Amino acid sequence: MTPSIPIGRYACTLEHDNRLTLPAEWLGYLGANQHVIVLPDPGERCLRLVPAGNMELRLAKMRERALRDPAVNRALQVIGGVSEFLDVDADGRIGISEKLLAFAGITCQLVIVGCEWYAQLWSLEELMRHESK
Repeated sequence: MTPSIPIGRYACTLEHDNRLTLPAEWLGYLGANQHVIVLPDPGERCLRLVPAGNMELRLAKMRERALRDPAVNRALQVIGGVSEFLDVDADGRIGISEKLLAFAGITCQLVIVGCEWYAQLWSLEELMRHESK
C-alpha cells in the first residue's frame, strides 16, 4: 500500500515570511487538492501537517461518533479551534502562523518527518531533544 504522504526526513529552512517549501516529491501526493491542515501534535512539541483529503476521511468518522459520544464531540471542537487550513501555493509553499510555530519552537531550521498519513514538523533542537530521550 502506498502511504498517503511520503515517509522520510527532510531538513528545511523556514523563510522570513514564515513560509515553508514542501518537498517536491510530496506535492504529487496532495493530488488536485493542494491544501493541507496544520495543527499542534497532541503528544509532542511539534506540528502535524495533514493533507486535507486525509484529514477529511478521519474527521468524517469522528463526526459520525460525535453524535453519540461527547468526548469525540469535544475532540472535534479542539481540533477545529487549533487547526489551520492552508493553501499550497504554485511554488509548493505554505504559510504557517506565528502561534503554531511558537508552539513547536520553530524559528528557522526545521525537520519534516513523514509518518505515513501525516507529517511532523519539528524544530531541529526539539527533535534532537526528543530523540535523545
